[in-house]
Amino acid sequence: MSRGVSTVKELWTEWHHGPTNQPSIKYLEKLYDTQWGQSTKEAKFFSRRLCVIKYVCGIVSRELFF
Repeated sequence: MSRGVSTVKELWTEWHHGPTNQPSIKYLEKLYDTQWGQSTKEAKFFSRRLCVIKYVCGIVSRELFF
């Protein structure tokens, strides 16, 4: 995960589509679960980003039903 990501849109793109010529975080999570190289520091960083992704997914889901 890039520490240069500073907007929700950038985070969403990195999560679902991946940076240029790199796999998405969603794909890496599905393929390797949590074993794709997270130290304790990275795991905490990932956890914070995951909270944002889940929040946005919740908003998107609610919007689709209204």
